[in-house]
This record gives sequence, structure tokens and C-alpha cells, in this order.
Amino acid sequence: MPRSSAPGTRRARSGKPRYVRCWPSGKLMGPTTPPATGPSFRHRRELVLAPNLLSLARVPLAALFAFEVGSGHERLALATLASAAATDVADGYWARRFHQETPLGRIVDPTADKIFLVTAVVALARAGRLSPVALVLLGTREIVQLALAAVLATRGTLLRASASTPSSPAGKLTTVLQAAAAAAALVLPHARRPLVVAAAIWGLVAGIEYWAAGITCVSSRSYDRDRPCPGSRSETGARAQAAK
Repeated sequence: MPRSSAPGTRRARSGKPRYVRCWPSGKLMGPTTPPATGPSFRHRRELVLAPNLLSLARVPLAALFAFEVGSGHERLALATLASAAATDVADGYWARRFHQETPLGRIVDPTADKIFLVTAVVALARAGRLSPVALVLLGTREIVQLALAAVLATRGTLLRASASTPSSPAGKLTTVLQAAAAAAALVLPHARRPLVVAAAIWGLVAGIEYWAAGITCVSSRSYDRDRPCPGSRSETGARAQAAK
């Protein structure tokens, strides 16, 4: 007589308990093995998606860029900068094309951008290719956003607001101008100053938009934490579903 299975376990026609292979670890889960659930498992699964891996690739590229600038290999540094810019374009396209946009990705992508930017401008300043004033101007957006991040962190809403605040055209343009200014600092010094000034102006605009979006998001979620932030993609998708 076959053994009785655990309570609630379904049996196949052969009488044996069913086993399920868990993705992405490939672990075989038995009838008594509790399924992996919860935020930590969801975040691990989101982290291995292609868009997030492309974003994370900018972290080692930042270290490589700093090494190349410090060694005087301008052409290699320019190629590394172009590779980082390519990953920034590819991760967003992949996420939209294959519907892999996640709250974790909306945190990983800008964080990787900031890590690369800070590493790049500091390396260029140490090599004498950017002045301290240019370094500060290129980081205008990050300085303005850092002030809001400090406020949100004290309220315990930093990650929630970061994951829900939508990106803006001004922010994307600022990223392009920052990369162009870094490239100019390597190979076109005469074009460096106007690009730095343009990046500072648009960075200030993007920082103000970030403040407005973050404050709106936090104030709306202070009443209903399960409601998407106004203007976010989650809210837009919810309105589209309701319209159907």
C-alpha cells in the first residue's frame, strides 16, 4: 500500500506526488517544500532579468573607465563610455519591448547611472580634464535629487518613491548631455564648456521635476500606500485597464 502524501498534496495519475522545478535556481521542489515567495524572492527574480543585468554592467564599466582615464588611454576610455551609454539605451528598450519593467529596475537603472557618472567625473577631474567647478555643474541634478533623497529617507519612503517616480524627458536629456560632456573632456576640450553648462541647466530642471514628482508621490501614498503615484506607469496602466 503506497504511503500517504502530505496533506493537500496532489498526486499524478501514477500515484506519485508531483514535483515542481523552481525557476531560476532549477531546484526541484517536493510536496512538502514550501514555495519561495515574498519580496526577497521577487527581487532576486527581477534582478536577473536582462534589463537589470544591463544596468548593473555599468558598475564594472565605471571602474574600467576610471582606470583607463588614470592610465592615459583616452581612446579606450571613450569606447568604455560608449559601451556604458549603449547599455543605458538597451536596458530601457529591452524592458519596454519584452514587458520586463519592474519596480526594482526603476531603482537599479538610475542608481547605476549615478555610480557611473560620479566615478567618471571624479576620474576626469583627477586627471585634470575637468575643473572642480565643471565637476559640480555636471552633478547639479544629482545634488538636487540628493537633498530630496535625504528628506525621503528620514520618512522611510525613499525606496517606494524611487520605484514609483516616473522618468522625465529632462532627466534623459541631462544624462545624454553628461555623457557628451565626459566624451568632450576626453577628445574635444573646446566643446566641453557649453556641454557642461547645458547639462547643469537641464539637470536643474530635472531635479526640480524630481522634487515635484517625489513630493506628489509621497503625499498621495500617505493616504493610500497601495495606490500608484500620480503620473507613474503603474497608474497609467491601471487607468487603461479600467477603461477597458
